[in-house]
Amino acid sequence: MAISPNIKTESLIQTISYEWFAQTNGASRVFSTSLKDIYALALDGNVELYTGSDASEINPDAIKNSSVKIILVDQYKREYLVFEDSISRSTGLEQPNTRFSERCQETCILPLVSVFSLRVEVTGSGKLEIEKFHYADKPVAGDPDALRARQNAKIIEQLNQQDLGWVAGETSVSNLTYAEKKRLLGVAEGPQVLDLQGFEYYRGGVFELQSNSTDSRTLSVQANGSLVKNFTWGNRHGENWITSVKNQASCGSCWAFAATGATEAVTNLYYNQHLDLDLAEQDALSCSHAGNCEEGGFAYQALDYFHTTGIVDESCFPYTATDQSCRKKCLSPSIQIDGKISF
Repeated sequence: MAISPNIKTESLIQTISYEWFAQTNGASRVFSTSLKDIYALALDGNVELYTGSDASEINPDAIKNSSVKIILVDQYKREYLVFEDSISRSTGLEQPNTRFSERCQETCILPLVSVFSLRVEVTGSGKLEIEKFHYADKPVAGDPDALRARQNAKIIEQLNQQDLGWVAGETSVSNLTYAEKKRLLGVAEGPQVLDLQGFEYYRGGVFELQSNSTDSRTLSVQANGSLVKNFTWGNRHGENWITSVKNQASCGSCWAFAATGATEAVTNLYYNQHLDLDLAEQDALSCSHAGNCEEGGFAYQALDYFHTTGIVDESCFPYTATDQSCRKKCLSPSIQIDGKISF
């Protein structure tokens, strides 16, 4: 973030400091601020992401995904990514010990923010210190979308320099904002950690998503179980029983697509033939009361709706990636699930 006449600097009387250990499922902490009525925010500080040698009590499995994000949350609960860093093999854009200056990933240009807090989201183990704020108290000229595209291009370049085994590039997800990615994945607003490990930039190659699980029971089953190492209905008995991949766009409706996709596949398997239904995700989104675009939802509730009410096909209620009125669909459902087994 280039210092200009509109940018002011405030050194914190007391450094914001946060240290965390072995957070396998993520954690967050909120820090209040005294700044008001700003149009941009950048931060100076230091982050140290611990490796296994830093502390003997740290679980090495928790170290693999050590990461930190700083999120600005404004007066309307809107979320903007200020800074992120990770030593995950997939997203290690910087050294584990990083001095950062004037960082403002999505906060270089902001609408008027009257009051805000900073939420720190972490996985693994590490320590963060925030020492200085840079902020604008007048509107900042520029296009935030164009700026984000330039920042992402730099991230893609850095990823491709690391010989990760996969190719990074621009995707339908990479240029979305942090808040848009959370909605897309059905992660509600608030202190829920979103850690994609760089997968939003994946264009090809072998991408190994690091597991956060350190449950000894899970590891024992993996090591000693009699189950096959992998299984997919996409290639079983020489047939692909799964219906086609679909695009949910910018709506947080993955739960609706999961429910319809599972129902389509099970129908093929039950009848042992390719009926390949194309069920209406919009029906699940608009009529099941299982969720919405903004906050996400629950696939099991959508499946209950298919059981009690039924679901129409795509031609009856085409998908628009918006929370349409249920009254817009046709009357008769295409299928209805006859029963279910609870487990």
